[in-house]
Amino acid sequence: MQKNIQQYELFNDVEAIILVADKEGSILFVNNAVKKILGYDPTELLGDGWWNLVSTKHESINRKGVVSEIAKGELDVDAVHLIENEIRTKDKKVVWTQWTSRVTNDQRVVGIAQDITAKKMIELEVIKNDKNKEVLLKEIHHRVKNNLQVIISLLNLQFETVNDKNGLEAMSKSKDRIYSMALIHSMLCRSEDLSSINFCTYTEELVEYIKGTLGNKKNIECKVEKSNIVLSIDISLNLGLIITELITNSFKHAFEGMVGGTIHVGLKSVSPNCYELTVKDTGIGSDIEKLLKPVSLGLELVDELIEQIGGKRNTRVKNGVEQVVQFTV
Repeated sequence: MQKNIQQYELFNDVEAIILVADKEGSILFVNNAVKKILGYDPTELLGDGWWNLVSTKHESINRKGVVSEIAKGELDVDAVHLIENEIRTKDKKVVWTQWTSRVTNDQRVVGIAQDITAKKMIELEVIKNDKNKEVLLKEIHHRVKNNLQVIISLLNLQFETVNDKNGLEAMSKSKDRIYSMALIHSMLCRSEDLSSINFCTYTEELVEYIKGTLGNKKNIECKVEKSNIVLSIDISLNLGLIITELITNSFKHAFEGMVGGTIHVGLKSVSPNCYELTVKDTGIGSDIEKLLKPVSLGLELVDELIEQIGGKRNTRVKNGVEQVVQFTV
């Protein structure tokens, strides 16, 4: 046995921890690197000494059992390839190790552990910093949402002091535009992803809000096409404002003299990185020239927002008005 153990003495020149275990999981050899890395004399870790380093007796038995199964060929050695674990040094400090193992012809397991403590500390610090940034970003979105809601509340109070019809309409539109932005920040506060949102969910909530603020005496139905498209915050902000303007126009002008009607809103991918936003109503239609060369502030704002995202607007008047905004991301 001693002669067989001596063949592993050359491992003493290696700076990584090296263990040799028999088919019962008992440790036959520990190289000198364990003294430098963990502070233990190699002889202290022979037999079951190594397994006693782990935190509980149950865990010790389990790990020893796994090594035994590998030695006997009952478990593939790849099952523990590059496994990482935390070990306490003799003076109770933490060392992180990463293991590679192989089985010898005489059913012994040779395990090699690299000290990856420095790497692990960097990883943990990155995770901690990312978590802190995430918390900070959520707090920022929360505060922006609250500030926008305060502005909406102030506008609601101002309504009571304004008698001019045009002034009230302008304030109402401003309130809806602010809400479309506040809603994005509200969704980001509830989301794990702080850089993008599910646009269908956003559109559904936005449309319901606009429908509620404008009233629905004409029994207008709003339909949002389902999709799983996720877009960045900047693109979503612009599209939300565009939808707000177009739906508001449809509610106010598309169904004059009608009872009942439908507004469709949908976003679809037409090619990689290219999308089409469609807002369509089943109303009375409109003068195509006025839609193509807008004279209202609302449509001028729409065209400016479309230009900001490098898009273009196509308009069709047939059985209502259909506005299609095509853009790339």
